[in-house]
Amino acid sequence: QEVKEEKQTKAVEEKKTAPAVNKLSDKELKKERALRDKKRAQLDGSMWDVNLIPMSGKGAQKTDVLIFKDNRFKAEKTAKGKVEPTNYTITVKEDGVTVWETMQSAQGEIIFWRGEIVPEMNSMRGVVSLQHGDGTSEDFSFVSTNRKAVEE
Repeated sequence: QEVKEEKQTKAVEEKKTAPAVNKLSDKELKKERALRDKKRAQLDGSMWDVNLIPMSGKGAQKTDVLIFKDNRFKAEKTAKGKVEPTNYTITVKEDGVTVWETMQSAQGEIIFWRGEIVPEMNSMRGVVSLQHGDGTSEDFSFVSTNRKAVEE
């Protein structure tokens, strides 16, 4: 009985000291969603030329074109032909930076993309991790060199 009461007391104390969950009001949630939708609309229909730099420091830099069209993402060269365009998530940080993320998979390969776009939506940087089916992986950082509209 004493052990049970001691556990209950401990649980109550832990609950008191646990960090408060940040709950947003409906108004704040709507504002956040509207900002995210605005950033998604600004990103949709864009193509970004990027340089991929091996994080290992070994190997040559590569180039690719990242395409955001119809609320889906694809890379022209990375896993070319293996991966269909995928959905991506967007979050907007307090400093106005837009973060997008997606995961793609095909033929035993998994590719994780995470990019950050400056508030003006004209420059991007990020990381991509390729997990190959044989257990090996390649990690790259990337930076944009150009942004243009998607060619129809």
